[in-house]
Amino acid sequence: SNRNYGEILQRFASYRRSRFQATLGHFYTIVGSGLLAHAFELPGVITEQRGSRRRYQIVRDLDGLHVRYGLPWGSLQLLRGTPVNSGLPPGLQNINRRQGTIQGGSLELQPHRHLDTGLSLIHYEIGGRRETGAALNARLRLAPLFSALGIGGTYADIYGEYAQRDFS
Repeated sequence: SNRNYGEILQRFASYRRSRFQATLGHFYTIVGSGLLAHAFELPGVITEQRGSRRRYQIVRDLDGLHVRYGLPWGSLQLLRGTPVNSGLPPGLQNINRRQGTIQGGSLELQPHRHLDTGLSLIHYEIGGRRETGAALNARLRLAPLFSALGIGGTYADIYGEYAQRDFS
């Protein structure tokens, strides 16, 4: 077999201070609530084909830089990295499982304690293909309203998200 499982496949350095976090190296993430990333057909990342190696989850493994900053009224996330082709097993010699670049970020805001909103952007270049996309989302938390109406112990949210790709 031409596989070498003795090499380091995941490596990273992470720094945290108060509301700031930065990771350099391998990291796992989604952009926004995840709909935007699902709108892209990244080879080896979005898996909808059945084959000999079935994968039932989306791989969000990037190698690059990931920065998060928490704010009193929301959060900011920025990233740039190279995705892994999960169709290839780790340890193959002379085969690069990482190709292309993904960069983007998200801004999550809480303008009111019952309302969350977000904006996400992503751009990728893989195999000569370039694509850009954006998503907007909002969540209205209804539990406090139900409680004020005397319907305690009831939890409900209204959530919506719109994503569009390749509008650049």
